[in-house]
Amino acid sequence: MLADESGLPEEAIGQLQQALLRSVLSGEPLPGSDRPLHLPDLAFVVRQPPLLVSDENLAAPLAIEGLPVEIRVVSTAQLTEQAGVEAAQAYLRFGTPEREGATLRLTLEARMVPRDPQQPTLGLSGVQVRFRQVNGRWETSEDPVFFVS
Repeated sequence: MLADESGLPEEAIGQLQQALLRSVLSGEPLPGSDRPLHLPDLAFVVRQPPLLVSDENLAAPLAIEGLPVEIRVVSTAQLTEQAGVEAAQAYLRFGTPEREGATLRLTLEARMVPRDPQQPTLGLSGVQVRFRQVNGRWETSEDPVFFVS
């Protein structure tokens, strides 16, 4: 779980992480936006259910019901162990939340643990979203930034 340095309650960060994950998986726009999020490597990551989500940097447990795909939250050790037994494991991971003035930046990235434990974890694609609080409600403060590692 997350060691929070942003100064925000973990519950608020957890709700924003949940909204970001839901938006990526369902194509629903985030609050304050009218455009859906499309993570470039999502089809690769969800090709074999369940979708694995690392517990690294999670501020709160994910509410996984009602999502369009089955999700399983796993530790980094579980990902490495499963990759060594089965095959390379693609998964989603949240980056450390970053407070920048009045905004909070969240990152969600697709990654892959190779079968060979001597090989490094590979970054795939990801998205960074900045949120700000408007009238007591969190919404995006600018267009999301997509990246490929």
